[in-house]
Amino acid sequence: MSFLQSARKKRTNGSITGVHMIVTCYERSIRPGGNWRDRNAKCLDTDETVMYGSLWSNIPKEMSEYHDYTFDNHFKGAAPSFLSRQDMLEYMLARNSRNGALDYVNYGHSVTDVTYNHSNGKFNVTVVVDSTGEIKHATYDRCVWAGGVNSIPVKPTELVDVLAEFEGQVLHSCEVDDASFPSYVANKNIMIVGDNASAEDLALLSVKNGANHVYVQSRSGMGAASLTSAWPNGRITVTKGPPYKCIRGNTFKCQPVYWSEKRRKYRRDDDEEAVRIREIATVILATGYQPCQDFLSEDLRFDYRGKWDIPKGWKMVNNSLTKDIGDVKPSDVINAKHVAYPDIYKGLLIKNPKMMFLLERPASDFGILDLDIAACIISNFLLGVTPIPKEKEMVKANNKFLEASMNIPLLRASVDSAYAAEIVELGHDHWTKDYLDERTIALVEDLCAFKVHELARNLSECKYPLNLGKPGKLNAAGKSVLEMLDLVRNFRSSIKEGSNVTFRDCSKFSSLFTGTQASDFPSLWIDIPTTMKTVKF
Repeated sequence: MSFLQSARKKRTNGSITGVHMIVTCYERSIRPGGNWRDRNAKCLDTDETVMYGSLWSNIPKEMSEYHDYTFDNHFKGAAPSFLSRQDMLEYMLARNSRNGALDYVNYGHSVTDVTYNHSNGKFNVTVVVDSTGEIKHATYDRCVWAGGVNSIPVKPTELVDVLAEFEGQVLHSCEVDDASFPSYVANKNIMIVGDNASAEDLALLSVKNGANHVYVQSRSGMGAASLTSAWPNGRITVTKGPPYKCIRGNTFKCQPVYWSEKRRKYRRDDDEEAVRIREIATVILATGYQPCQDFLSEDLRFDYRGKWDIPKGWKMVNNSLTKDIGDVKPSDVINAKHVAYPDIYKGLLIKNPKMMFLLERPASDFGILDLDIAACIISNFLLGVTPIPKEKEMVKANNKFLEASMNIPLLRASVDSAYAAEIVELGHDHWTKDYLDERTIALVEDLCAFKVHELARNLSECKYPLNLGKPGKLNAAGKSVLEMLDLVRNFRSSIKEGSNVTFRDCSKFSSLFTGTQASDFPSLWIDIPTTMKTVKF
């Protein structure tokens, strides 16, 4: 949607005068909205990864706002920082459907095959009209993949094997449905495997729906749920250690794991005590997704795992952890997907830049703002506003960025299993395990600063109408973004035991575009009924 709006706006503003560009968009669903759209009982095959109706955003709206259609424009005044799925969907549709940008989308069309003809430099595309079965063929000069990275649910084999002995209900997060979910969780013990955004939201939704207790099992101990200091009514427990055995059909043995560089897999840590979690009725897999590229020929796909060969001789600069873990040799395999996709440069497939991918940055904190920036970058390439670099230049730029990210301890830990293992070995009493320790806070601040400086760079390079300053020298707006990231972390980690406050009750964020401060909910967020899909302001 963002790309179509970007292209239409530039045409309306006359910024592409002299450039003849015809955009054909195919969409498998019968309506816009991507994973945010409403689930349709008549189209379940195309809605298999659509968000459940009761989902709420985990990102403050002030960090995910359109420059040309603010939340003030949409709500006609102040609104809470954390919005429901329905509110976010309506906001995105209202902005991106302006000027007829979505009027000519080919809905109900499934792309089944895309190949590239090296002889004439064209893409051959095969499409099926879902309502009739008609098969169409077309040829294009450029191809933009905008299918989203959350397309195919990941169900790790080792977990599926463990759950074979489980007698209760098993759901992937994408299979949660408002109609049946209450019956799966009310007055029951729930286990959620995974500890990031989906796990956090589903744990809170389970409490809202009357769960007796929710156990969130984390592998890394670094997700959003693991950073939260207290939960409503004390009914959520986050434990490090995924399940490895099911006994008596409803009890799980869980134990922390470590990465074995030699075996290239996670193994149970026998130095850590296993725990039993009993009488579980429902298990929810918040284990992520992968993009669907099946219809692209193999030479047009990107490596979503982000495998990167680190340059020989690379050495990490000294930091606050160097004294404790020394100079750690990088893992033989760097999975950079949490930082960048090495074979994509600013949306361009490096080996064939006529093939483009509209993606938000991995582990983005800026949601639809990131996608809007990506849309601007790609449209600039397509329109000749920004020249496409040579292959060597793109590879060099990506390597430079990835090497810089490897010098940020928390980023390196997310992509380099050898480095992460050394941090784990520091033990439970090390200062890195205390999220309120000044040294830990400094590590998080370094990570946030890196992200905001990179955001500022991308905004500047594509001439997006939001100025955060220059990389290395943020202006007042850039510093405000840093403060918002810091506020999100501080609020989560400072919730008091016995309180029913959640991170969504924070209302200290202000719009970068209008300066409007967020309003409060009419009650604590946990007390808002699940039947309320949108908050009227």
